[in-house]
Amino acid sequence: QAEISSTISETYATETLTGLNSLGDGIKRAADGAGQIDDGLGQLQDGTGRAVDGINQLDSGATDLNDGAVQLDAGASELNSGAGELNDGARRLEDGAYQLSDGLVTLKDGTTQLGDGAAQIDAGVQELTGTLIPILEQAQGIVTQVTPVIGTLRSLGLNDQAAQIESAISRIDPANPANIVNDLNRLRAGTAELSYNLNSPDAPYISGVNQLIDGSQQLASGSTELRDGTDRLLEGTGRLKDGTTQLADGTVRLKDGTTQLTDGGTQLA
Repeated sequence: QAEISSTISETYATETLTGLNSLGDGIKRAADGAGQIDDGLGQLQDGTGRAVDGINQLDSGATDLNDGAVQLDAGASELNSGAGELNDGARRLEDGAYQLSDGLVTLKDGTTQLGDGAAQIDAGVQELTGTLIPILEQAQGIVTQVTPVIGTLRSLGLNDQAAQIESAISRIDPANPANIVNDLNRLRAGTAELSYNLNSPDAPYISGVNQLIDGSQQLASGSTELRDGTDRLLEGTGRLKDGTTQLADGTVRLKDGTTQLTDGGTQLA
């Protein structure tokens, strides 16, 4: 019986020692696991800190991006407004250019009618003076014959009669610059010059009108091209404005998202 008790005691001791050894190994492994957990928590904390820093930087960048997008949108609005004013001015210029061109064409038509009338007047004047001037030039010979008579009348005291005759012949006196023949020659030259200026393409007036018409037509054509260009510019700035507005809206949403990330990162930290 004593032998049996000894055997049982030895068995209990062995099992107890084995259990203690196993417990020691478990405690060691638990300690190792706790160390690994602590290391992991440290790494997690470091990663969380870096993530929070990154989120803050992202939020700051999103704010800058939003500010820039808002400024860009404001600039696009001003550009679009300026393009609209330029387009309005180009349209007014185009309207004025075509009105000027039409007015000059009307002037040319009126000039043509005046030219026809001037040509008819000149033809009549040339015909009339062509008949009268030779007759009056012959009558001028009477002046030399009548002049002595005037002197005789004055010597006889008939001054009134002498003055009347002198006044009558002065209009045909070749020595008088205002004699009728000179007046008719000036009239003939004047109507001829008027007809020339209103009818001849080489005349300064007609040539000037034609140049004005050509210039106004070129101006009208150029103003149309300018207006077409401002139409395209206005359309382009309109699309730009739409794009910058969408960009500004998008950066607002981005900023809202980064703000939420920042709030979440703060909670993680």
